[in-house]
Amino acid sequence: MKRLLTLIMFCVLVISACGDDDSDGDGATATRNVTAVPTVSLAPATPTIPPDIRPTLETGFDELQTAQETIAGIWSSLQSGEEVSCADELPEFGLPQAYQGDDAVSVLLFSAAAHLDTAYRLWEAECQNPRSQPPAEIIDQGLREALSAGDDLKDAEAILEG
Repeated sequence: MKRLLTLIMFCVLVISACGDDDSDGDGATATRNVTAVPTVSLAPATPTIPPDIRPTLETGFDELQTAQETIAGIWSSLQSGEEVSCADELPEFGLPQAYQGDDAVSVLLFSAAAHLDTAYRLWEAECQNPRSQPPAEIIDQGLREALSAGDDLKDAEAILEG
């Protein structure tokens, strides 16, 4: 309560010191020079990617995008009630640890790889299970992970193309 009272008193003092007196002390009215307020761009700056890692990130992006399309297709098919064969090969991609940079693309690729890794592991676990159709909650989780990876990849693509 004491802090609030102190803050209010400080504000009152600041406001009273600002005053609305247009004179410069000798009775004459002062003129104010109004200058243009500088404009500040609120558009986000395009993140820069170090040129030495760009080829690695682009290759990783391509691998992750192929893997994402494949696993999202599997989970979408399962959600539609279709049967999917476990015999189909899944494309390989770099594990999340492959993307350790602190640039925006590395962070997004790390996140996408982590989501894909979870979606892949769920699928591999279902392939070890003899049931014909996974439970709906497993299908939903696998699809969410695949779609989250897709969102990360869209963001990474925008930066890579920017």
